[in-house]
Amino acid sequence: MSKVIGIVSRTDKEEALKLAEEVIRRLESKGSTLLLEPKLAAYIHRDDCARPLEDMRA
Repeated sequence: MSKVIGIVSRTDKEEALKLAEEVIRRLESKGSTLLLEPKLAAYIHRDDCARPLEDMRA
């Protein structure tokens, strides 16, 4: 069973974006399905994973 994980990150800090990209790579390599806040998804060119925060269950 694969996990679905939502990720939100600051998009105004380059360091935060780099960290988010590394976390995304590691989680995807382990087979997790990712949902990214739309602004983050746009910044890292991953619109395929974009999901509004209100649509993510927490």
